[in-house]
Amino acid sequence: MDESEVKEKKKKVRKGYSVILTLRDLEILEFILDMKFASIEDIFEKFFKVTLAGEEAKSNEWAVRRLQQLAKAGYLKGVHSFSERTKFYLATIKAYQEVSRNKPEEEVLKPSRVIDHRTFDHDRLVLEARIMLENKRAASCWVSDKKLRSSTELSGDSR
Repeated sequence: MDESEVKEKKKKVRKGYSVILTLRDLEILEFILDMKFASIEDIFEKFFKVTLAGEEAKSNEWAVRRLQQLAKAGYLKGVHSFSERTKFYLATIKAYQEVSRNKPEEEVLKPSRVIDHRTFDHDRLVLEARIMLENKRAASCWVSDKKLRSSTELSGDSR
């Protein structure tokens, strides 16, 4: 088997990778669609910090594994910000389609293609504030500024 055949075989394996999405996976995808992007730590804090047994998780290992699986299956894309070494995940069109299919009654936001560096600091602070407030149960039913801008009903725009 020559080098080109090995590369072609690897491509086929990657394209065929799939995962069975759980309710938590759909919530993660919807969260990232809503907030534009999220880091491993953000997802850990929001979705994995408390285990199914109700105990505090000892590490973010399960969050890392699941995000890698979702990325490998094509639901997420890992990117780096120009100003931080942290890896952030963006949802893909595949994630958008899956969340839309599972929540037909809700408006699902289209994925961001890239991190907008002009609004990165603001978006990051809003994301951190949301997680902190929701974890303290000081906020619920969060409506992101991305959703506010995209919805004529919520923004009051009657064009």
